[in-house]
Amino acid sequence: MEQTNNNNFYGPPQARVADLDSEQATTRTRPRQVVVAIWLMWIATIVPYVIRRIYMSLAYFQNNENNRLMLFGFAFAVVFQLLITLGLVKGKNWVRITHLILSILGVIGLARALSLEGIVEKFYHGSLFLITMAVLQQLILAASLIFLFTKPGTDWFRRRNNQ
Repeated sequence: MEQTNNNNFYGPPQARVADLDSEQATTRTRPRQVVVAIWLMWIATIVPYVIRRIYMSLAYFQNNENNRLMLFGFAFAVVFQLLITLGLVKGKNWVRITHLILSILGVIGLARALSLEGIVEKFYHGSLFLITMAVLQQLILAASLIFLFTKPGTDWFRRRNNQ
């Protein structure tokens, strides 16, 4: 048992407590940009699905097979988004890079889909509204990436990974 300065074994424990320096303090708190990026990712995941469902139910697209496929796609997207969000909240840099790669693939896939007439008819039912929603979704994801890959977000991820 370690003795204290006054040799009292029954006294309260004494420990040196040092203040956190500014770099350690900023490592613990998530920058506002990262929080905004996470919210933008959730908006890009949930809002387009809800709007598509409302639009398709108001329109004449009542195909049960299409509804099941759309619901499965949404459930997969929410689970996957939850995993990405948890990684970003923990400050995992590989999740940030994964989000970047998947977003780039999404833009390429959207551009390819819009260039092929049959795919536009199949997935977007030729609707300018649904195509606009898909483009808007990619723009929101791009905004979240800008927040994640600019300062102070970049600095925060670097400090979190260097611990």
